[in-house]
Amino acid sequence: MFTVAIVEDDVYISNMLSELLCRHGYKTLRAYSGSEALLLFERSVPDLAILDLMLPGVCGEEVLKKIGGRFPVIVLSAKTEVGGKVKALESGACDYVTKPFDNDELLARIAVHLRGAEQKYARSEKGVFPFGFGRSHRGFFVGRRRVVRQRAYQQSAEKVGVRNG
Repeated sequence: MFTVAIVEDDVYISNMLSELLCRHGYKTLRAYSGSEALLLFERSVPDLAILDLMLPGVCGEEVLKKIGGRFPVIVLSAKTEVGGKVKALESGACDYVTKPFDNDELLARIAVHLRGAEQKYARSEKGVFPFGFGRSHRGFFVGRRRVVRQRAYQQSAEKVGVRNG
């Protein structure tokens, strides 16, 4: 089951997206401001994010820059100017959908980007399992997924002589 983060300040749109995605087999995470999104992405790494640009607190463009390509981001915004779309795509968004949007089109775009991300990580992990640990991660990662919590990681690391911190 893929996890999709919804970063949207309009509660009605956020609820509708969450319901739509859950009906199609996705797990959802939600944030209602740019600041809340950044906190969410420190705790969780979704498989994909849907990001509005006009958010309270930290704007969507800044959130996009701080995500830094860790996962695919589809911008869902009422901004229709070509310059803004190009800027968002150059800043790391994998797609741009304008409001109002068609549910089936959005679902298709999500599926395409998740399929692309899955293939990208499958290639990069063939025989090599990148991992990270330290104060900011607190765990063991295979690719970009946390697979072992801190205590279990420490026990496993002690067996192979790795120290955390």
